Amino acid sequence: MFVTYENERIWLGVWTSRMFPGERANWSDQQGVMQLPKDSFKLPNGNWEWADIWHVEKLPEFTDEQGWQYAVDFNGNFHAQKGLFDVVRRRKWLRVCREKGSAEQQKSDNAK
Repeated sequence: MFVTYENERIWLGVWTSRMFPGERANWSDQQGVMQLPKDSFKLPNGNWEWADIWHVEKLPEFTDEQGWQYAVDFNGNFHAQKGLFDVVRRRKWLRVCREKGSAEQQKSDNAK
């Protein structure tokens, strides 16, 4: 499974993907250290294929309805609902790959 985080901040009252200089990229790993746009992920080799499309992880106890988590800053504690002083947010995107000829693929193909 591949994972990347979409990051945004409030700028002039509007959520934007533009970050301050020195901040994490708008697509990154969980810690914000590596820039990880969705289109940068490649399959390990020709024996693998995508099992699905990218999707947002939505967990009612940890995210809002659109999968966002909010915080005062990117080093802060993230929570499901936007608070008065929250100016950053992130959401987790997932995509699964599988080996060609795997039991999961055969089960999927047989269901068609």
